[in-house]
Amino acid sequence: LSQTMTKWWKRPYDDGSLERLYGSMDANVVLATAEKGKPHEQAVAFQLLGDARVKAAVPVLVGQLTHPYPIVRGYAKRALDAIYGAPVAIDTDAPDEEIQSQAKRLK
Repeated sequence: LSQTMTKWWKRPYDDGSLERLYGSMDANVVLATAEKGKPHEQAVAFQLLGDARVKAAVPVLVGQLTHPYPIVRGYAKRALDAIYGAPVAIDTDAPDEEIQSQAKRLK
């Protein structure tokens, strides 16, 4: 991906910096972005993971239900709803401890 970005934008990207931001260069880009990206990147990654119903994303999405930005929490919940094929019983407006308690039922 970094080689393609360098080619397209004629700007080199340091793999070490990218690894510090997003993890291993061998990792699934969308999952890595969901876990470590910036909030606006995470929201898009959550949507993609939900649309594709990626079960492997459930632990990452559950961890993001207490995201500091409430709108990003909503994207994580919607992705979980899509993966499970029905709304999951989690109130993303509840206190973090309650959200974590509700999310334990998903695992």
